[in-house]
Amino acid sequence: KRKDLDAFISIVKQYNPKAFISIEDVRSVQEGYFYKDIGEKSSFAKMFSMRK
Repeated sequence: KRKDLDAFISIVKQYNPKAFISIEDVRSVQEGYFYKDIGEKSSFAKMFSMRK
């Protein structure tokens, strides 16, 4: 949890002062966040359908 962040960072620095730490906020989205044009493939599908 966010309240434990300072304790976490101090523990990491204790064991590895040069450590790179990346902390991200993860939230769920159920609907209405990503839009897809009708008749077009999604960007994800386009990326994997490319041929060499």
